[in-house]
Amino acid sequence: MRRSLVFTLILALFSLIVTARCTPQATGNTLLRFGKTEGVIFSKEAAIEWADLLGDEYDDFWVPSTEDVQTLEAALPEYLRLQVDRFHHRPTSAKQLDQYRRQYIGLLKGGKRIILANFFCNDGGTQWKEDYVFVMDGGDCYFRVRYDLDGRQFLNLEVNGEG
Repeated sequence: MRRSLVFTLILALFSLIVTARCTPQATGNTLLRFGKTEGVIFSKEAAIEWADLLGDEYDDFWVPSTEDVQTLEAALPEYLRLQVDRFHHRPTSAKQLDQYRRQYIGLLKGGKRIILANFFCNDGGTQWKEDYVFVMDGGDCYFRVRYDLDGRQFLNLEVNGEG
């Protein structure tokens, strides 16, 4: 009960911060800013362009809402705390998560709404708001999670290897 209340309060606070700073882009992508962190929700059209880079086969794509992203983000610190051994060097505390930019893509597979969240600390400028950041190697600076929105659970974590 207490954990549920804390989760609800965190989600409500995060909602206020993100919703107030949500900017549609000319491309149909939506730029998010929460604290010092920036992210982008890609349009369905943008996601289709990068389908080959996303890994698994998917039935279709959809566009997550700001609230959907907030749900993922609220659960992320605890999930990463439990996955700390998957990272090479840097532990992923909530404070360190602020150093990563994010990209969100909605995937549909077997009737499930999945959010692919791509995290990176080196972006090479502003093109990341338009193009999916795909890097081989790079270590802990690049990782991805897939989140089942309806099941409220993370499906996997991929951390880039070191090259």
